[in-house]
Amino acid sequence: MFKNIKTDSDREEVLELLTYAVLDHPERGEAALRTYQASDDWKLFGVEDEGLIVGIVGFEEQEDGTTVIRHLAVLPENRHRGYARGMLLTLIQERNPKRLTVDTDAEGQISSATWALPSMDQRICQRVGNSIVYMK
Repeated sequence: MFKNIKTDSDREEVLELLTYAVLDHPERGEAALRTYQASDDWKLFGVEDEGLIVGIVGFEEQEDGTTVIRHLAVLPENRHRGYARGMLLTLIQERNPKRLTVDTDAEGQISSATWALPSMDQRICQRVGNSIVYMK
């Protein structure tokens, strides 16, 4: 079940997932968690399986219709089951962004969620700094 987990952000697995999303740097995971808790602009959604949050996607929705994915992670024991793809597809379907910007670390997960790869169509995708921008 894909749901807003900002109110559940004190759960142990949320910090664990954010730490995975920042390449196993616990202090950066804690800083990210504080940002989600303090900011109304940063959203934190997750997918739950049997009462455990097994994956998270953290994002910021901007006024111009851009959604910026800040964090994406799935617990190691739950990877390769389609959770990341499912979260991204649900996010795209429910939030309907004009543009989706992601960190290049998540490129494989994003491109498998049916967004065009950079080499396929430059009108749809372009690299901007360390990010990839996908447009409808």
